[in-house]
Amino acid sequence: MAVGELPGRTPEGLVASVRWQRRWLGALGILVVALGAAYIAAMPAGLPYDEPSHWFNVQFYLDHHRMPVVGEAGVTYEAQMGPVAYVLAALVAAPFGSAETGFYAARVLGLLQLVALVAVVWRLTRKAMPEHPRAALLAAAVAGLNPMLLAMATSVQNDVLTILLAGVALDLAVTRRPWSHAQSVLLGVLTGLALLTKVSAWPVAAVLVVWLLWKRSGAATALYLAAVLAVSGWWFVRNLQLYGDLTGKAGVDAAGYDFPPLGFRPTELARETVTTLWLPVEYVRNVVAAPLAVEGLVVLLTAVGVVGLAIVSRRLADTRFLLAVVAAVAVLGWLVVTTTMQVVSFRIAFTALFAWFAGFGALATVRWWRLVAVVLVVALVAINVWFLAELVSLEDPGLLPLAAVRQAGDPMR
Repeated sequence: MAVGELPGRTPEGLVASVRWQRRWLGALGILVVALGAAYIAAMPAGLPYDEPSHWFNVQFYLDHHRMPVVGEAGVTYEAQMGPVAYVLAALVAAPFGSAETGFYAARVLGLLQLVALVAVVWRLTRKAMPEHPRAALLAAAVAGLNPMLLAMATSVQNDVLTILLAGVALDLAVTRRPWSHAQSVLLGVLTGLALLTKVSAWPVAAVLVVWLLWKRSGAATALYLAAVLAVSGWWFVRNLQLYGDLTGKAGVDAAGYDFPPLGFRPTELARETVTTLWLPVEYVRNVVAAPLAVEGLVVLLTAVGVVGLAIVSRRLADTRFLLAVVAAVAVLGWLVVTTTMQVVSFRIAFTALFAWFAGFGALATVRWWRLVAVVLVVALVAINVWFLAELVSLEDPGLLPLAAVRQAGDPMR
């Protein structure tokens, strides 16, 4: 069988197809881990914009064994975030005597979460296009080799775990197995954990209510909502008591952190969207500037993705429809927040990535799919190599703002 050739639909061919997919998924996983390890080694500690604030949260959990409050010594503006990602990172970092070693262990945890996310992208795309197995592989490759996701996952943050938990919830929601009350509860638990990680999972939480009413039953919806509230409701009540609002934004404002709204500026909104989908330049405080060739390549990748979305949107049934609605709600929510309330990164709309990657998977259905796949993979690897080279060449990274990792038990004041 030639490289890239799919086995037939005979029983023997189906077995061979499973082996073929596992082989390529394994190779992709190795490549993702290799690139991620390079990012962990090359990225100066604290260079990613929000990493210091996230790490201070982890240190606070290690030192005090409780949730922080915005305004307390030792934490900054991320202190209003839910606890799940920080508790996991603290558990990973705790066995290490050195704060620096614990910090890098927390980064490795993010890389492992990315590997799991790639698997979820593969599963969801497989369900969205079951007749095209290679579509799932292409979607997984674009997800795993995405420079923005690699840079984000290999820093201390809560975004990747949020997307992962949301994706697992979506994967469960579209199962073709007979639905049970236990599945409704499990779906609510997963969604509640996603919300407790970062409230940007709200599009999935909201859309699943409608999905369950439509596809399952009122009882399933009630059990789902009860589980969501049982897992995450206390955190929203805590925010109301401490800050006077559900998300803790008022506490951030009261502490003096000002993030004014952007207003409706189409050019800046489009640039923010395209850049955040691919390039982590803003994520690293713009100390790396993308040359025109890289920016052009990113625009081309985005255009290719739009074509893929057009292909996958021809028949929006079941899984495709669910992913599309989640994406639309997430992007619209980001637009409303960043233009009218406070400027926030397009990362808060990253639950839309499942539909976005499925669009790239749809390109595996076109006549020239092999060429498209090779071009996409080569382009993404090239961008990663360029960005890593830029990180390595940075002068005196120890002098970058907030680059130093504080020692455990030495809270910043």
